[in-house]
Amino acid sequence: ENTPQSAKSPAATTPQSASQTAPLIKGSTELVSEYVSLEKEFTDYMDDDFNSAGALGVLFNLATVANRDRSPQAANLLKKLGGVLGLLQAEKKSTEIPAEITALAEQRLAAKKNKDFTLADQLRAEITAQGYAIKDTARGFILSKLPK
Repeated sequence: ENTPQSAKSPAATTPQSASQTAPLIKGSTELVSEYVSLEKEFTDYMDDDFNSAGALGVLFNLATVANRDRSPQAANLLKKLGGVLGLLQAEKKSTEIPAEITALAEQRLAAKKNKDFTLADQLRAEITAQGYAIKDTARGFILSKLPK
């Protein structure tokens, strides 16, 4: 038979086997055993004619365990297994504020300290026109991106 192994077994798409997961997870033996067991269960469902409903159930259980343990390793395992089904792969959007906006906000703060409120208002308007909001705090300011 000339069928590639990956075509025979949907679980072949998992990046690592369950036995390879243990070294990635730090914690108690029971905790590692629980993660390895969940990964094996996931793999078994995928081997069972791509039983995605069962595999999703395992992902739900793993999410519960990850939330309980607050374990970054469990979160990574959840993302890895979810990736087999094309889930949980979105990256966080960058919320970095550009340096020029931060500079405007710092100029505004200095203007407020010098009681130049006209300039401070002009700088706030410029920051807003650039698509950012500025909130004054006791320690300075907080910048955030305005929703589109």
